[in-house]
Amino acid sequence: MGFLAIVLIVNFINAYFYYYHDNLYIQEFICVILNRLHIKYSYLTILRKPWQTFIVLFIILYLLSLFLAVAIKFFSFFFKSRLRYRQAIALVNWSGAPIIFFIPISILSYHLIPYTDFQPYIIVIFILFCIWYNYRLSYGVRVLYMIRPYKIIIIILLTYGSLIFTLLTVALNTNVLSYLKLLTEAASLF
Repeated sequence: MGFLAIVLIVNFINAYFYYYHDNLYIQEFICVILNRLHIKYSYLTILRKPWQTFIVLFIILYLLSLFLAVAIKFFSFFFKSRLRYRQAIALVNWSGAPIIFFIPISILSYHLIPYTDFQPYIIVIFILFCIWYNYRLSYGVRVLYMIRPYKIIIIILLTYGSLIFTLLTVALNTNVLSYLKLLTEAASLF
C-alpha cells in the first residue's frame, strides 16, 4: 500500500483503539491474545498515547505491505515471467490507490465512533475497501504474471489459508480460544 493509504487505514484503526482503550473487556480480550507474545505491557502503555499507537500501527502495516511485495516476488519463481521487486512494490501501491476515497471516513472516525448507530456502517465500508484492495491486488498479479484467474484464486487461498491455519494452530495449542469463549460469555460483567 502507498504511504497515504497506510496513513488512512492506521488513522481509522487508531480511532478504534483510542476510543476503546479504557474498555476493560477489550483490554482483557487483546491481552489474552498478546500474552503469549509477551508484549501485553507494551500494548497497554502504547494505548495511553494515540501518537504512539499511530506510529506502531504504521510500522506494522508498512512492513506488512513490504512483506506482501516480497511474497509476490517469491511467487514469480514459480511462473514463466520474472518479476522485479520494484514491480511488486508498484503493484502493492497501485492496489491501495482506491483507499484515497476512504479519506472522509478515516478523518471522521474519531467523531463518529461514540455514536454507536454509525459503527456498523463504518466497519462495513472499511471491509468493502479491504475487499476492493484484494480484488485489485489479484487483478494486478494476474496481469503481471499473465496467468489464468483460477491460479490467482489458488494463490489467494494458499496465502490466506496458511495465515488462518497458523493463527488457529497457535490459538488451539495455547487454549486461547477456550479462554476467549469464557470471556465472551462473561461480557456482561464488564
